[in-house]
Amino acid sequence: MNRLYRARLALFATIMAAVGLGLSAVSQLPGVKDVAVLPVKDIGGGLFTTGLVILVVDYLISRNLIMAFLADPDAMNRIASPDMVDRIIESGLDSRLNDPVLARDLYTDLREHVIDVDERRYDTHVSITLTPWQNGPAEGEGAMFVATVRWDYRVTGRTGVHRFACVGDAGEYRQLLRDPTVTKVVHMDPRTGLDPGAADVFELVEFTINGVSQRIEHRRRDGGQVFSAESPDVGGGERHVSYTYRALTPRHGHLFYIDIDRPTHGIRADFTHHDCGIRYVNVPDFLGSPRDPWVHRSPETSSTSVISLSHDGWILPKTGITYTWTLHDELRSGGPAGH
Repeated sequence: MNRLYRARLALFATIMAAVGLGLSAVSQLPGVKDVAVLPVKDIGGGLFTTGLVILVVDYLISRNLIMAFLADPDAMNRIASPDMVDRIIESGLDSRLNDPVLARDLYTDLREHVIDVDERRYDTHVSITLTPWQNGPAEGEGAMFVATVRWDYRVTGRTGVHRFACVGDAGEYRQLLRDPTVTKVVHMDPRTGLDPGAADVFELVEFTINGVSQRIEHRRRDGGQVFSAESPDVGGGERHVSYTYRALTPRHGHLFYIDIDRPTHGIRADFTHHDCGIRYVNVPDFLGSPRDPWVHRSPETSSTSVISLSHDGWILPKTGITYTWTLHDELRSGGPAGH
């Protein structure tokens, strides 16, 4: 409505100035001044001046308003509703992209993944350690690695319950990924023959807020299990969150994936393995950022193999870090077993 009002005002001022200019020109025609009852020239000059003033004032107000928004972004929030701000941003994208559908889809994704999320994370450190699973075969079908994963990060945003789940149903897994109360969800493929609700398949080992361990509750059900921990209200501001979990991952799956499901600024991930028979680990770049991550590998002469990935910019949700590996016994046999 505001844009329609301003467009009408500009059109009215333009017509007024044009009519005024026309009357001023007509008043100079021979014979018009002698027969005119009204002061045509004065009326034309007044209309032209008024229309011109309206156009100039409207331009200056628009320019000053835009400059004020650039200098003080909070000013827009004080005078415009959130819905109006969304429309302004979407309109600005449309003017740059010249594609209203693309502008709407891009801003919808941005609002869903960044603006409407419950928390933002900073200075994240993830450590992943693989070790052989002792309760199953060492090689071949059913061989597993135990992945011990620790997350540390600063966060602003919600308090309340944090849930950690392990499920076997793929549909439930995708649904839990969208649940804001779920901090971590693991999908255990039923084809592995393992029960997603078993204690050695998935376990939340520790959950701390600002260095203080929080009580963990555990609920097992058919097809999965859920661990819950309460995040106490520490008076607002930012908190330091840390948690450790263990999960099984198939040895011949050749893949371990770390989800990034919240906007994250700055991340370092360290991946290491012990006595796993892994020859080489690759780290494809699947981070949702225009900046390339920094990857460092420990020397081959080192007793412990560590692959570190660092990124110091913002990473958007629905991305992650992928680790793939090649096994020594696959190289000896001439190819990946089971492939």
